[in-house]
Amino acid sequence: MLKFEPLQKSRLFEDIIKQIQLKVREGHLKAGDKLPSEREFAEQLNVSRTSVREAYRVLEALSFIEIRPGDGVYIKEMKFEDILSPVVIPIKVDKKLLFNLMDVREVIEVETVKRATVHASREDLKKMKKCLMSAEENIQNGGKGVQQDIDFHNLILKATSNPLFFHIMNLLFDTLKKSREATLNIPGEPEKTHREHCQIFDAIKDQDAERAAFIMKKHLTRGKENIMRISQ
Repeated sequence: MLKFEPLQKSRLFEDIIKQIQLKVREGHLKAGDKLPSEREFAEQLNVSRTSVREAYRVLEALSFIEIRPGDGVYIKEMKFEDILSPVVIPIKVDKKLLFNLMDVREVIEVETVKRATVHASREDLKKMKKCLMSAEENIQNGGKGVQQDIDFHNLILKATSNPLFFHIMNLLFDTLKKSREATLNIPGEPEKTHREHCQIFDAIKDQDAERAAFIMKKHLTRGKENIMRISQ
C-alpha cells in the first residue's frame, strides 16, 4: 500500500497537495489511480477530513484529479492546456506581465506565420479567405471584427501542422481578448487591422515566408503600441 507522511499543522491542505503531486512526479501515482477516501487519507496523514477535502477541491479545480460521486477520487490524465491554464491566471491582472505576454506572442506568431507559408493547405487558405471576407462584412456593417481577428490568427496557428502552437496561443489569446477589443475601438483601427491581415494572407498564399514574417511583426508591433496608448 502506498504510504504518505503524517503532517504537522500549518496550511495542511497545501502540504497534502504537494505530497500528491510529488507522488505523481516520482511515478508512484499515475493517471487512473484511485486516491484514498477523505476518512482514510485523514487518518493516514493525521489531519482533519476538512483539510483533505480542501486539498481535493483545489486539485480538482486544477484538473489534477477527478472526483467521481459514489466512486472515489482518481488521478486525472493531464492535458497540455490543463498544465498552462493556472499559469495564465495572474497575467490577467498585471499590466507589466501583459506587455511581457505580448512580447512572447510576437516571437511565436512571427515564427508560426513563416511555417504557415510552408504547411498551409488549400483548405487552410480557403478558411482564411472566408474569415477575411467575414471581417470585411462585419466592419462595413459597423462592427469591429474582434472575433474575426481572433479567428484569423488561430487559423494561421492551425496551418503550421503543429497543434501545440494553437494550444499555447489560444490560452494566451484569452488573456489578450479585452485589450484587443479596446484597441479595435480606436477610430480606423478595424480597417487597418483588416488590411494587414489581407497582406499577411497574400504572403502565406504566395509562400513568401520572409514577407509574411515582416508584415506580422509590423502588425503586432503596432498592436503593442496601441495597447500602450490606451493604458496610459
